[in-house]
Amino acid sequence: MAVLVDTTELPPRQRPDAVIDAVRNTVAPSEIAFASGPGPLRYRIEYWQLGPAMLVRAGGDPVRMRRTRAQVRDCAPEQATFGFHPAGTGYQEQNGCRTDQAQGDVSLLDMTRPFEFGMGGNCVHGSLGIGFDALALPVDMIRRSTSGLRGSPVYDLFKTHLLGLVPAAQALTDTREAGMLAAATVELARALVATSGDHNPRLNAPLHDALRTRIMVYAQQHLTDRDLTADRIAAAHSISLRHLYNLWSRDNTLTIAEWIISARLEGARRELLHADAQIAMVARRWGFVDATHFSRRFRLAYGMSPREWRHLNRERPPTALAGSTGGLTRP
Repeated sequence: MAVLVDTTELPPRQRPDAVIDAVRNTVAPSEIAFASGPGPLRYRIEYWQLGPAMLVRAGGDPVRMRRTRAQVRDCAPEQATFGFHPAGTGYQEQNGCRTDQAQGDVSLLDMTRPFEFGMGGNCVHGSLGIGFDALALPVDMIRRSTSGLRGSPVYDLFKTHLLGLVPAAQALTDTREAGMLAAATVELARALVATSGDHNPRLNAPLHDALRTRIMVYAQQHLTDRDLTADRIAAAHSISLRHLYNLWSRDNTLTIAEWIISARLEGARRELLHADAQIAMVARRWGFVDATHFSRRFRLAYGMSPREWRHLNRERPPTALAGSTGGLTRP
């Protein structure tokens, strides 16, 4: 996370220009007006890069932002921006249509066209910008969806996802996990756009793609839970076991149960190399209740016991271990 501007750290006279510069450098050149208040301007903008997506959170005093036709001609990023309000209310206007936004509502702006946006005092506004190329959908479909998001069957799902996106982005420090979150976010946005407006049943593929990505992210995040099973994964995504198996088989040669075992073994193998904890404790952390069962599975996967693996690889220089998978294909 990067703080683009925090006006409380600046002299009062510099604050408006600092906010305008931050918006210009992250979104696009715009006309910005602040409501006069009893004291100096208060405004803060934070930024996260999630793969091809740009996540921004802003809040403070009331503000109005307008992108004119001249500004669009000079600079028009080919990007769809999904807006949401974790707190407070706002509005947006584009193509002659004004939409008032309550807390939690999701909106969509086409950054290649003029628009106006505003938010009230003590409002927290979030935006998720994704390029047209990353959405991989026809541009006219993206533009039609700006006025029909609520008609999508995944609107509520996407709204919940957006509201939890900033806390998730703040909590994730592992690059691989952050990458999975970014992929799930883009796929879910793609499904929302593809199923908005004039809904076409033939466009269910993006919805299924997003669901498959979310299933994999969920399985990765809950890998150390002992009760992680296909039944739990299906229930968490409100789908049948049969539907889950069909979706899973499109991307994986292993069954769900086999994938969970191999992924847990891989996680335990990495921990054994860097941690001094007892082997039985490592096994329990990775969902193996019985240490004997863990050792048997480990030997089948790597050709040696956990103790032998730890002893052998700790004696090697670090360069010798680079890229080693111990004979197991990474899940």
